Amino acid sequence: MSDQTRIEDEVRGLLSADLTSAEFSNRVFGQLDGLFPKLGATEQDRLQIVGTDLWKRAKARLRELEQRDLERARQRAAVEQHADSPV
Repeated sequence: MSDQTRIEDEVRGLLSADLTSAEFSNRVFGQLDGLFPKLGATEQDRLQIVGTDLWKRAKARLRELEQRDLERARQRAAVEQHADSPV
């Protein structure tokens, strides 16, 4: 199995992982240890990567996780606000 295939398989596996948006972003897109940066050594490579279906699916998943994290934060804030309210 080539490095590219292995890395792409790892990205596919993370698409369904239960991670926070920050964890997903760091693992998939992170500058230092992200999977996609490992695939693109040159600017030309990176331009090709961002046009792939896998890239688009990963970006869509990141947006989903960001929305989920935002909703969870709103729910926690509402619970905390309710708990702080005088009875």
